[in-house]
Amino acid sequence: MDPENGFPAGTPEGPVARMSWHGVAHSVAAAVAFTALAIAAVMMTVCCVRRRAVWPAVLNGAVALVLLVPMSPDHMSLQIALNGLVAFSWTTAVAVSVHRPSYPA
Repeated sequence: MDPENGFPAGTPEGPVARMSWHGVAHSVAAAVAFTALAIAAVMMTVCCVRRRAVWPAVLNGAVALVLLVPMSPDHMSLQIALNGLVAFSWTTAVAVSVHRPSYPA
């Protein structure tokens, strides 16, 4: 991301006048990645509903809803932090739940 809003220290307050190409690439990549995670959460919800696994379906659906909430310019920093926390916690939980040891225990 481009330096803006006083971050890092010494950067003027307010948004940048013009985003750099790498700032645009970062924003596009984040939008694509988080949309893909939301779609994956929706797909997991559907799979859990078909298996009649109620709690996993509810939790996957909640993750999908959080990730699909549009970004508000007034609260974007908080939303980005929440989305990151939810997305990476969910990804970790899914990975742990499907992990099967490759060797006998």
